[in-house]
Amino acid sequence: MPRIRRKRDYQAEAIEKIHLSWKGDIQRQLIVLATGLGKTVIACFFHGEILPGQRTLFIVDNVELAKQTKRTMHFIYPDVKVGIEMNRFHASLDDDFVILSVDTWGRSKGKRITRFPNDHFTKVIVDEAHVSPTPRYNRVLHYFGVSEKNLHPDRLLLGMTATPERHDGIGLNKVFDDITVNYDLIWGIQNGWLTELVGYPVDTGIDISNVKMKRNGEFQDEDLSVTINVNKRNEQIVKAYADYSEGKRSLCFTSTVKHAYDMVEVYNSYYPNRSAAISAKTPTEERKEYVEAYHNGEIWMLFNYGTLTKGFDETEIDSIIHGRPIGSETLYRQATGRGARPSRNALVDLAMS
Repeated sequence: MPRIRRKRDYQAEAIEKIHLSWKGDIQRQLIVLATGLGKTVIACFFHGEILPGQRTLFIVDNVELAKQTKRTMHFIYPDVKVGIEMNRFHASLDDDFVILSVDTWGRSKGKRITRFPNDHFTKVIVDEAHVSPTPRYNRVLHYFGVSEKNLHPDRLLLGMTATPERHDGIGLNKVFDDITVNYDLIWGIQNGWLTELVGYPVDTGIDISNVKMKRNGEFQDEDLSVTINVNKRNEQIVKAYADYSEGKRSLCFTSTVKHAYDMVEVYNSYYPNRSAAISAKTPTEERKEYVEAYHNGEIWMLFNYGTLTKGFDETEIDSIIHGRPIGSETLYRQATGRGARPSRNALVDLAMS
């Protein structure tokens, strides 16, 4: 049985809806939950309460999310055997709950997937499910009997996303049969689980009309960075911080990794030693130190290029700064959602303690 943590009412309702849909023969379900509403928590209770005793495969897209999920699972179900299958990490056939990177098993000629029999998992969860209509995901889902063309009657697929829309027009109906749960950002704010957001536009005077675009509607990073990573504009970003959030913790998304480090130099010239940049290449211990200092209020600003868009669940973020224009609505929601979690001191879970 779970230890300490209890489900919020909507999380319990989500589990019940998933169960009812499963009983109604809907095997490939999609749930939509805004960032901050606890997709990982629902995934853990899904494992424990839906087809209990059956093994679960949980597909995520980076090792930080994998480690976070493992911690959450052991907090709720201390006795569940959790394995991570990605890069240098190898799960065991004895694990109850395996956390996988799709790149580890999804490559067309890769054989690592065959370490596990294709009937090994009864339940498969896909995090960030809006990215699932790809050959790599299809290979994994097909192998384990939850794809459109290979759906076994005893298997259950659950997709989780905060952003079900795609810019390329490809629908998720090829992967999922029904949206079982839909708690979006507006729902989360209206029901008191997420904080209300107030936006302040800042005109930097930079013309980006000639910046090249990718097919997915997003800007080409290097071309964008050449245009916007200039000292005048970077100074304006720091001024905007001073005007709206000075002395408070902010998270700034930049156009490239270089832009993030350039912003640190500008910011620290005004607020010495109060900021840091985190990238995919930041050593684990160094990243841990920065995040802890940020959590404790010693660092006021974290600059990053996409690294903290997912899986960064800090509750004390006071403001989000989009230091770069964003063409993708999905990316915009993910980044902005980092600031929607209520503070630990907001006591939104007081009734459950």
